[in-house]
Amino acid sequence: MGNKEERKRKYNKPILGVLIALVLVIAVMLFWFMSNQDTNKTVITSSSYEMGDMVVAVKISDTDLNLKDTGNYRYGVTYSPEENMAERMVAEVETAVGRELKITTYNSPEELGEALITGKVEAAIYNLASTEQITAVRGDYEAQVRILYQHGQSLETTQKTTFTAPFNVFISGIDTDGKLEKTSRSDVNIIATVNPETRQILLTTTPRDYYVIIPGISGEIKDKLTHAGIYGVEASMDTLGALYDIEMDYYIRLNFTSMLNIIDDIGGISVYSEFEFDSGNMKGFHFYKGTNYMNGEQALAYVRERYAFQDGDNQRGRNQEAVLMAIIEKLLTPAALENTTQLISKMYDQVETDFTMDQISALMARQKKAQTSWNVVSVSAVGTGDRQACYSMGSQLLYVMQPNEESVNNIKSKMQSVLAGEMVTE
Repeated sequence: MGNKEERKRKYNKPILGVLIALVLVIAVMLFWFMSNQDTNKTVITSSSYEMGDMVVAVKISDTDLNLKDTGNYRYGVTYSPEENMAERMVAEVETAVGRELKITTYNSPEELGEALITGKVEAAIYNLASTEQITAVRGDYEAQVRILYQHGQSLETTQKTTFTAPFNVFISGIDTDGKLEKTSRSDVNIIATVNPETRQILLTTTPRDYYVIIPGISGEIKDKLTHAGIYGVEASMDTLGALYDIEMDYYIRLNFTSMLNIIDDIGGISVYSEFEFDSGNMKGFHFYKGTNYMNGEQALAYVRERYAFQDGDNQRGRNQEAVLMAIIEKLLTPAALENTTQLISKMYDQVETDFTMDQISALMARQKKAQTSWNVVSVSAVGTGDRQACYSMGSQLLYVMQPNEESVNNIKSKMQSVLAGEMVTE
C-alpha cells in the first residue's frame, strides 16, 4: 500500500498498557480508542502487592487440571516480602483441596521459579509482581508455566484477568449521543492487533461504508459495515472477523458523549492535519495544515468530516488514525502516567467494553514498570465509491465503498504477521 494508506510510529516508551486503557480512550478518540488467556500465554504482572495478585502456578504440561487436583502436589512458597499474603494463600489453597499442603520454602522468587521449572516442586505460590524477577534470571519461565488459580478466582476467571499471547480488540464508535445501551450504526471501526511478546501493535481502520456481508444476518446480500452495528456489537465483530479472517477477542464501544468527555478529561490533544479545511458538521471548525490543538468537541468534528476531502471516507479514516496517535502521545506524557488510575476510572464509566477494571489496572501497572519499546503501525483499508442496494435498506440505492481487494489482502497479511510474531515495519 502507498503512503496514503499506512503510517508507522515507533515509541521508545512502554505503550501496551496505554493502548488498552486506550482501549478506552482510543475508543473514545478513535471513535470515531497484557496474561494468560490460554495456557501458552505469558503473564502480565502487577507492580502492587495486593492479595488479589497471589497465584498458584504449575507447569504448562499440567493440562486438564484444577486446583482441587493438586492436593498431593509439593508446593513451593517464598514468604518474603509478603509473608502474610503467602500464608493466607496457602490457607486458601488448603481449604480448596481439603488437606494440608506439602510445602518447600524458598528464599527468593527466582529460586522458586527455578524449582518449578526443574520439577523440584509441582506448584508454586507467589505474587504476580514477582514474575519479572523470575524471568530476569530464567527467560523462558513464562513460556513454561500457566496460572492455575488466582486469589479468590477460578481458573476461568483468572484467564480473563491477565494477558499475553496475541489478541484483537474491536474499537467501535457509534453515531448516537447519551446512553450506550442502545444499538446503533458503527461509524468508526478500528481493530487493534496486539502481540505482547514481540511488542507489536497494528491499528486497522475500515471505512464505515465498506460493502460487505454481515455473517448470520444478511445472507448473500451485502450491506454497509456501519449497518452491522444495528444488530449489535457482535455483528460488527463477526463482519470484520470475516473480512480479515481473524478472531475478535475483545471490544470497546463508545458514542459522541464519550468522545467529548474523554478527550476533555485528558486535557485536549494536538493533532497533525494533512490538509487545511473547514468542518461542514457541528460548529464548522477550521483546521490548519499542520498541528492543531483540539478539545473534545473539535476532535469529534475533525474525525467525522469527509465531504471536505477529495478522498472522502479514505481521508476520514486517516484523520481518525491521526487523532488516535495524538491520544497515545498525550497518554504517554508524565502528567498522564501519574494520573492513570483516575483517568481510567473516568473512561471506564463512559464506554461499553468486555475488558474489566482489573485487567486494565494490571495493564497500566505493567505500563508504569516497563522500559521496552513498542512498534505501532497504523493502516487503513481503502476502496472505491459506488451506489448499491443494502440488506438493511431494501432496494434503495445508497452510497457504498467497494473494498479494494489488494488493500484487504495486504491488511490480512499484516495481521497474520503480527499474530505469528513477525515484525511489521511499514
